[in-house]
Amino acid sequence: RLKIKVEQCRDDTPEAIVELIRQCSDFHREQRPKFSPEIDDTLSKFEFIFPRLQRSQSEPCLIRNPQDDLLGLSMNFGVPKTPSSNHRRFNAEVS
Repeated sequence: RLKIKVEQCRDDTPEAIVELIRQCSDFHREQRPKFSPEIDDTLSKFEFIFPRLQRSQSEPCLIRNPQDDLLGLSMNFGVPKTPSSNHRRFNAEVS
């Protein structure tokens, strides 16, 4: 049996969320809330707590080869030297 320890929730967790966790982890399936509308309604009340993610408009800066790295930030991990014909996956030979 899965037993959620709600006392381990952060101190700033709203009581409604803690109660929802308790209800959702109830041993008796019929006692648990249905997602719609009960869980959905409870979570929508706390929408302002969760930050909105915004995608960056810039492109990532990827250093493709060490010669382009003027600051010495790239790490050279090397390439595996094992030939692909020796690789095995699920005990099957690759040909």
